[in-house]
Amino acid sequence: MNRIIASAAIVMLLFVSMSFSADEVAFGVKKFVGDWEYEAPNAPYGYQNGLISLTKEKKALKGTISIGSYTSDLDEIQTKKNKLTGVVIVEGDRVQLELNFDKNSFEGVASSSQGDIPLTGKRKSE
Repeated sequence: MNRIIASAAIVMLLFVSMSFSADEVAFGVKKFVGDWEYEAPNAPYGYQNGLISLTKEKKALKGTISIGSYTSDLDEIQTKKNKLTGVVIVEGDRVQLELNFDKNSFEGVASSSQGDIPLTGKRKSE
């Protein structure tokens, strides 16, 4: 009898945990969605300011980065709590972004073959 109750409890626990995971993922990415203006004062001239646009499509994030008239896709996007990582190709160079978000701002680093460049950003007001 105890085995039956224990087995039933395990099955119930599995069903409950599976039902939360999809909703939590969907809710978790909402905080990143929007347009984010960034500043990277130590970046080469012309790359010091730009816009990171993040959208939610089918419970996943899609992104682009615009620097002046240049726009590139943000690929390999991953999130964990308030942290977002992704990769963008700029003039043939792979740039790894690691950003820590607060409610309406972020700070982080862009890492490339040229080194690490700190950057900060804020949510663009509509």
